[in-house]
Amino acid sequence: MKNKVRMTLLSTAVILLVMLLIGAHSNSEPVISLKGTTAVSQDIYNSVYAPGQVEAEQSADYSTARTATVTKLYVKPGDRVTEGQPLLCLRETTMALDEEAVQTFAQAVMDGELANQNAMSSALQNIGAPEDEEYTVKATMDGVVMQAPETVGQNILPGLSYLRISDTEHLRVRADIPETYIRQVREGLRANVTSDANPDVTVAARVQRVAPYARRAVSLTGQSSAATVEALLALKETDPALRPGYSVDVKIFTDAVQDAVLVPYEAVGQEGDSEYVFTVKGDGTAHKIYVETGYELDGYIEIKSGVKAGDVVLLSPPDTLRDGDRVEVGGI
Repeated sequence: MKNKVRMTLLSTAVILLVMLLIGAHSNSEPVISLKGTTAVSQDIYNSVYAPGQVEAEQSADYSTARTATVTKLYVKPGDRVTEGQPLLCLRETTMALDEEAVQTFAQAVMDGELANQNAMSSALQNIGAPEDEEYTVKATMDGVVMQAPETVGQNILPGLSYLRISDTEHLRVRADIPETYIRQVREGLRANVTSDANPDVTVAARVQRVAPYARRAVSLTGQSSAATVEALLALKETDPALRPGYSVDVKIFTDAVQDAVLVPYEAVGQEGDSEYVFTVKGDGTAHKIYVETGYELDGYIEIKSGVKAGDVVLLSPPDTLRDGDRVEVGGI
């Protein structure tokens, strides 16, 4: 009986000792409750933004060498035309010259016989008389009429475009790249184009050509703006959301990282020139990992080394947290 009592007391003492040891260990290493998340993997892109304008790849402008008048009008803006189709008729006033009179006039000038204004005017009248010439203007390409005279009888001034036809099936974008970013832009890069008229539609494009020079716009007051470099982008497809003349926003993808590891900004701490994160292992302990960061995104930052996708990282860890501390992670 005494032996049985001794064994019971001994067992009880061992249990109490173990409980005391566990309690003491628990008190010496308190568990810290912190928020955490999981590092994710996704493709990311660095990009350059620029304003642009949609235009047709091919257009034909019509102008005259002399003043003319519209006598017939067959088309209006928005009409689709085919090559060779009559567009309008113009009447130009020309001078019908008398060759013999021209030679006589030239000889009189050389002989000094036209010394006064009256003699000069009289000789000019003998050279020829004004003559009207009417002709039909035809389309030189298939396309859509973008600009045309409004009415019959309208005067057409020499050297100015009075009619334009554009191929609206094949569009491109002319963008102005800020000189700060032009070193990142080159032919062949992918791009997205969105218009102010329909911002919910994105059209894919590719950089076709980059100008070898920069330019500056000058205001009426003589002040110049920042230098920009012109780039042409070919659209991969025609979309009703884009029309010639539309203003657009261009996003050119200058670099890409496949399967990049991303964590929220608040997971990255700074220690001098070094950056770090705290990861949590399966035993519930925090581990301080020095990392190399890359591109910054909206709310996230790329981790180039030190962390892999699926690792649990702590958010906004306190400065008092040390490597090896026991933590309880919430928010995952």
